[in-house]
Amino acid sequence: GAVLVPVSCSALKHASPFSSAQSLDCVVAVEDNLLRIFSFDDIGERFHAMKCRIRYTGRSLCLMEEYQTAIVGCADANVKPIAEESLPDDAEAAAAFLDERAVLGPSRAASGSWASCVHIVDPRSGEVIFTHELNTADGGSKAEAEAASASSAADGSSPGYENVTAICPVTFPEHRGNETLVAVATGRNLCYLPRRVHDGGYLHIFRYRRSRRGEDDQHSLELVHTTRVKDDVPMCLCAFQGKLLVGVGGTLRLYDMGLKRLLRKCELAGFPTVIKSIETYGSRVYVADVCESVSIVKYRSLENSLYVVADDVLPRHMTACRRLDYDTVAGADKFGNAFVLRLNENASVEVDDDPTGGFTDKRHKLDVAAHFHVGDVITAMDVATLQPGGTELLLGATVSGAIRALVPFATREDADFFLNLELHLRQEAPPLCGRDHMEWRACYAPIKHVVDGELIDMYASLPLDVQTSIAEELDRTRGDVLRRIDAMKNRLL
Repeated sequence: GAVLVPVSCSALKHASPFSSAQSLDCVVAVEDNLLRIFSFDDIGERFHAMKCRIRYTGRSLCLMEEYQTAIVGCADANVKPIAEESLPDDAEAAAAFLDERAVLGPSRAASGSWASCVHIVDPRSGEVIFTHELNTADGGSKAEAEAASASSAADGSSPGYENVTAICPVTFPEHRGNETLVAVATGRNLCYLPRRVHDGGYLHIFRYRRSRRGEDDQHSLELVHTTRVKDDVPMCLCAFQGKLLVGVGGTLRLYDMGLKRLLRKCELAGFPTVIKSIETYGSRVYVADVCESVSIVKYRSLENSLYVVADDVLPRHMTACRRLDYDTVAGADKFGNAFVLRLNENASVEVDDDPTGGFTDKRHKLDVAAHFHVGDVITAMDVATLQPGGTELLLGATVSGAIRALVPFATREDADFFLNLELHLRQEAPPLCGRDHMEWRACYAPIKHVVDGELIDMYASLPLDVQTSIAEELDRTRGDVLRRIDAMKNRLL
C-alpha cells in the first residue's frame, strides 16, 4: 500500500508534480522567493533537523501557538552574563564579538554565578527574534536586591544571579480576559550540588507583544510584575483553570493574578522532596516528585483546597512525566526505566464521587500498566503523531540524544503476534555479550506489556533458514512476518 512520508525540508508555500527528460517523478515547490525541485531517490531520511544557536544552555521551552513562536529559557552556571560583557563601541565589532561568544560560549566567572535569558524563537526559520536577559533588576524591589546581596556576601557567594527553571503560557480570564501571558520561574543564587538555596526564587509574568514594522513582525516580551518566593525555588509551572500552579520545592501552590504581584490562593505541602513536573486534566493535577514517583491531586473549587487522592507504591526517581488520559500517567526514572501507571476504574469513580472532600485522608494506589527498561535516561516525554493521520505515539528524548517511541498496538492479534515473535528471537538472536535479554530489559522491575522493537528489528538480519524456521513456528511465511514488521514501522513514520 501507499506510505505517507514527510519531506525533510523547510516549510513550503505551494507544490505541484513535475516531470522532465533529466528527472522523472519530481515535485516543484515555492519557498518564499525560491523555486525548488525535489527528486525522491531515498526516502529513508524522514526527520528534518534545524539548528538554532541560543545564548546559554536550554532549560525550558514552551510553544506560543497563537503567535507561532517558541519561548526558550536558557541558563548556565559559573559564567558571565552577556549583558555584563564590555562590548566594543563599533556596531560591526560588537556583532562579531557576540558571534564569537555564541560559538565559544560565554566567559567563565566565579563559582556560584549564573547567566540566564529568555529567547523568542521562530521555529520556521530557526532564528532568535528576541532576547530578554535576566539580572538583578528583574528580581523585585531595590530593598530585596540589597537583602539578597547581603545574605550572599555572608556566605561568600555571588549576589543576585537568576537562572530559569520553568516557562509556561498562562491566561487569567477574570483579570486579563483571553490575553495569553508568559510565566517564567527562576531561582536565585542556586547551587544544585549540594542543593541549597540562598535567596529563594521569583515568578516573572511577561506580556507577549507583537507589532508590525514594515513587512516584518516585531516580537517582544514586556515585564508585567515579579513575585518573590522566599522559602524555596519554583521548579515547574502549569496553567490550571484560569490560575497558575507552581511547584515550589515540596509544596504545590495555586496563584492568581494581582495588580502588583501574584496572589497565593491555596497550597498543598508535604511532598517528600522536590516537585519535578505538573500535568492537569479537569479537576485533577498529576504531580511528579523527584524521588517519590507520581501522585494524583484533586482540586475542589468550592472549598479552594488541594488534596492527594492516589499515589504510587514505589519510590521512583522521576526524570520525565506525561499524562496519557484521565486515569493514566507515563513516566521515566533516572535508572533508564519507562513505565505507565493507572488508577483503576473503581478507584477513579470513588475519587470523583467522594463527598468528604479529602477529609478521610484515604489514598488509592496506582497500578503498573506497563514497564520497560530502556537502558537510557529519558529526560522529556510527549504524545504526538509524526505524520498526518498517523497513530498517536509516546515519544521520549534521552540524555544521549536519541528519540525513542512507544507505539500502541491496534488489535489484540498484533500484540500476540509480536509477543510470540519476540519470544522466538530471544532464543535465536541472543545478545553479543551473552547476557540474557529478559534479564536486561527487566533488570529493575519485571517487563510488562511492552515488546522490544529493537529485538524485533533483528529478524531481517538473521540467516534465511532461521527466518523461515521462526515463521513456520508462527504459522506464517517469511514474507508475511516481514510485511507485518514493516507495517508497524509505517505506523510510526
